[in-house]
Amino acid sequence: MVPVPGLDLLIDGKKIQTRRLDGTPADPDGGVRPIALDRRNEWLYFGPMRSLKLYRIKTEHLRNAALPPEKLAGLVEEYSAKPLCSGISLDSKGNVYVSDLPGKAIGLIAAGTRQYRVLATDPRFFWPDGLCFGTDGRLYFFTSARRAVPRGAKLPPEAETNYLFKLQTPASGRLGD
Repeated sequence: MVPVPGLDLLIDGKKIQTRRLDGTPADPDGGVRPIALDRRNEWLYFGPMRSLKLYRIKTEHLRNAALPPEKLAGLVEEYSAKPLCSGISLDSKGNVYVSDLPGKAIGLIAAGTRQYRVLATDPRFFWPDGLCFGTDGRLYFFTSARRAVPRGAKLPPEAETNYLFKLQTPASGRLGD
């Protein structure tokens, strides 16, 4: 569960450095991000943003205060491969939707195969994030390119505007997931 050293986030071939609101560089590893619970609150899915793996652990283990940290760490399961991403959401069938940062895409890790594939891509999907399902069962997300570049840096035209998108997905999700 360690970020891959030297695994830079590249979008359109350019290295992206995340920044805090004050303009200083943020943690280059991105911390634990993405993170989401499944529909039954049985599994917590997570991974370092700058890693190519998604992990999961049963929430019952997390609630067990008697488990020593070494035992808890041994209960973490490597779930699947993923792209560099900052957000995930799960639908009613257990499919995991992924904000594919370098691909300017929303991807899907199918519950049955645990294989990643691109579901939708668009040049405006510059730093897609905030994946959640709406009352209509569709997946909503926004773009937020401004936080990914230094203040005053020129953004590509498709990243100058923040957008809100909705996608039809193979299965619907629960409101807010």
